[in-house]
Amino acid sequence: MSGTGWNLIHIRQLFAEHPSSVGESYFQHMRSAHGFALRMVMTGLLCFVHGLLPFLFKQTASRQVEILHDVMVTNRHRGHRVGGAPGSRTGGSDSKVRLPQS
Repeated sequence: MSGTGWNLIHIRQLFAEHPSSVGESYFQHMRSAHGFALRMVMTGLLCFVHGLLPFLFKQTASRQVEILHDVMVTNRHRGHRVGGAPGSRTGGSDSKVRLPQS
């Protein structure tokens, strides 16, 4: 096998190893990571607003950190998610949590 073939296989393994370890495909993992990133960015913006207007979003950041921790750590076990087959999401589409208004 040529060096290029090994590199392509190695690159595929690099992209698949971590998502597989949490029971997701590459694209499922990308979607999940992007969702976390969006939630963190939005929470950061709300924290910024809270710094200017302390009467707004008093508990938003702490609630979002708890939600992220619950989804990422508490409810995820290596190789599968609680309540579902490997790679499945628990709670179906109703499990999405929206940022609070205030």
